[in-house]
This record gives sequence, structure tokens and C-alpha cells, in this order.
Amino acid sequence: MSVIIIGSGPAGYAAAQALLERGRRVTVVDVGKRLEPEQDALRRALAAKEPGEWDPGDLDNFRQRQRAITDGIARFGS
Repeated sequence: MSVIIIGSGPAGYAAAQALLERGRRVTVVDVGKRLEPEQDALRRALAAKEPGEWDPGDLDNFRQRQRAITDGIARFGS
């Protein structure tokens, strides 16, 4: 099953991560700004591989960036 997520903010990221963990194919669509060169290189490195082949260091770097974006935002729900 393929899923399209609109928006790559914290909610879109969380939805994509949950769906990928459940074996879904995910496409995230966003009209945001261009990524910084370092972020774009990381995105390309992850996109070039299947999730099971992702480098743990790259994945940790990606997750740290997401946490930095959401610091200070109250978490609700499960």
C-alpha cells in the first residue's frame, strides 16, 4: 500500500516514520524552501537506499535534526 503525506513538518515526519515501520511505501509532498546543502545530501543518501540499508549514523543525524526542530513543543497523545 502506498501513502502520500502532505507536509514534512513534525506531524508529517511522525506519520511517515510510523507508516514506514509498518511496511508502507510513503511519499512526502511539501512546498517548503530548498534544503540546506548538508540536509539535502543526507536526504539523497537515505533516498538512494531501502530503509533496511540506511546507515545508522545518517538515520541518527536525521532524527537529531527532527528533535531540534520540535524542542519546546509539548507532546500530546500516545
